[in-house]
Amino acid sequence: MTLSQRLLHILRSEAKGLGDRFEDWLRSAERRADERRADERRTGGRDEKRGRAGGSASNGSTSNRGASTGHRSPGQDPDLARWYANLEVPYGSDLATVKRAYRRLAAQYHPDRHASDPEKSRIANELLQGLNHAYNELSRHLADRA
Repeated sequence: MTLSQRLLHILRSEAKGLGDRFEDWLRSAERRADERRADERRTGGRDEKRGRAGGSASNGSTSNRGASTGHRSPGQDPDLARWYANLEVPYGSDLATVKRAYRRLAAQYHPDRHASDPEKSRIANELLQGLNHAYNELSRHLADRA
């Protein structure tokens, strides 16, 4: 899963229930990302419009802070649901599952793995901070519950 796919996954989990308009926007963003990846593969990673390596710059940053968590099943805490979604595990997973998912995602999105590209490193740092927060909160919640 690429960084852009991860960001789209987080946005989707944060914005469930915003309606068809948001889903249409997400689909078009995914389509643009797929087209950009196909162009990069076709051109060998060179941005033909700018004549330099690295592809096009992002057209803006979208933050998931403050986004609506949408419709939840009765009895689900919205914060817990968001933290479980950030770690890509089902709501109500046990601590061992949460820990495995955290370690897998932390290794995948660690900024050191993306040090060659400052923008990817910055995004990876933000993702890792979100993963750390979700893991710490879920760990505390699950330890209190035990």
